[in-house]
Amino acid sequence: MHTRTLCAVGSGERHPATYLSCKQSGRTRLIYPSAEVQGTARQWARNHRQLLAVLEHLSEVNRDVLRQLTPSPRAHGSPMSAPVLADVIEQVRARAAAEAKAIVRAA
Repeated sequence: MHTRTLCAVGSGERHPATYLSCKQSGRTRLIYPSAEVQGTARQWARNHRQLLAVLEHLSEVNRDVLRQLTPSPRAHGSPMSAPVLADVIEQVRARAAAEAKAIVRAA
């Protein structure tokens, strides 16, 4: 949510306007919430940013797991055994859960 002095309606005098910008079908859309719902809209925008941070972190964790599970073309030997793989996955899950909680607390 943003508040900018940008509106010049009627008299031509500029006044502050609060708006929410979002992408829809590749285009930026502006929504001007009424004063009554601005608090709710701000909270939803914060929730959205938190969710994006958690999803980005989850993607990072998934990439780490894939790197650990994918043998390097230069490496010799067999892939991880099932018990070792299960331990790696559990460690990553625990780390991801702890870091996601920290992200939500920090926001």
